[in-house]
Amino acid sequence: MKIIIKEEIICDYNNIKKYLPSQYASLVDRSFYGKTVTLIFFPDNKRTVTSSNIIKARKKLKNTDIIILYIARCFTIEATKVISESNGVALSLINFLWTDDSYNQIRGGTI
Repeated sequence: MKIIIKEEIICDYNNIKKYLPSQYASLVDRSFYGKTVTLIFFPDNKRTVTSSNIIKARKKLKNTDIIILYIARCFTIEATKVISESNGVALSLINFLWTDDSYNQIRGGTI
């Protein structure tokens, strides 16, 4: 899965829309404006982000001590748990309650 990472940027509307399509930029709450954040964007509009995708993305970061905004179409329950346990914030277009297992079974055609 493709991952776009922009580390340590000043969060404001103009910066956010440089890196994210407008439908995703609008998900970023104004409470983050003026703060230094890292954006992790999963641009695939057809897939759901699982916990393993989150762990893979986190391994690429140089600094995990600042706010990390994870942006995607949809996250699994386990992915949002990993995000919240690491003081990150999950921002998604769809809030469907997939588990990693159920999503992988459907993708693999076993359901």
